[in-house]
Amino acid sequence: MKKGRTNIKKTIKKRIEDNRNRYTYIEKGNVKKGGPLLDVELVTGMNKLDRRKLRIGGMSPKGSSAYIAVLETKYPVSIIITAYQAQDYIEECLNSVETQTYFVGNDDFEVIVGVDGCEETLDKILEIRDKYRNLRILMMKKNRGTYVTTNTIISQVKNEDIIRFDSDDIMMPEMVNEIMVFRGEANVIRLKYVKLFENMKTTFHSYAHGVIYLTRTLFNELGGYRAWSCAADTELLKRGKSIITEKFINKPVFFRRMHGNSLTGSSEFGPQSEVRRKYREMIRDGNYKEIKIYKKTSKFTEH
Repeated sequence: MKKGRTNIKKTIKKRIEDNRNRYTYIEKGNVKKGGPLLDVELVTGMNKLDRRKLRIGGMSPKGSSAYIAVLETKYPVSIIITAYQAQDYIEECLNSVETQTYFVGNDDFEVIVGVDGCEETLDKILEIRDKYRNLRILMMKKNRGTYVTTNTIISQVKNEDIIRFDSDDIMMPEMVNEIMVFRGEANVIRLKYVKLFENMKTTFHSYAHGVIYLTRTLFNELGGYRAWSCAADTELLKRGKSIITEKFINKPVFFRRMHGNSLTGSSEFGPQSEVRRKYREMIRDGNYKEIKIYKKTSKFTEH
């Protein structure tokens, strides 16, 4: 393993440990907030910036305290991950899914990885698969791109609640819990993230388009993602605007790894690329009277 990747792992581990150690849990109570009864833990000893990052929805901190919500009932959820040339990152990604606080004592979930025709990635996942619960591995017959692979995976999910995640990203321990607190309030939940660079530098960023919570019902109403090389996640949100109800979690809940092989990090498909510029124009000028499209999927073998 390259030295840079080892250092990144140490940095992420230290950040997670620092966050856990910073919180002093002194009281448990109940809060009725826009829906089902939530168990909460009162958090103290945090500075103003940390308290602001911890806010969940409309649950504002009181004085020097803030609330972390924990669901009384844990609903089943499907985590879907597309993977291409991800052999160096997929283990860390799956580790972050397996160790979610939402899955402690909870086995009612599935993780479906769609390998987009990449043998190296498939070999790595098969090597480590026994470490993980409820893991399904779908190998696409051909490399068709992340959105066709996503369409294929979602056609296989068994749960209404879906979290779409990327194979080179890393969930913070509370990410799934943070999302599922608002289950039933919206059919799309948008998430903030931290950019993680190979030189270990991190920067906070806005809301992701690709890593997202959405319901299976909504996805079926829209027909799926367009079979584009990039930007189809943004197009889906624009096309479905009339039937989408959005919720925004106003704090970072995952690390987005920035590297040259990622879709957003490459010169061919990155934010300044010509192909992405053309897709932006198509999204801007699109006719969205018909929101449902014909869904393209890929043939696959399950391992």
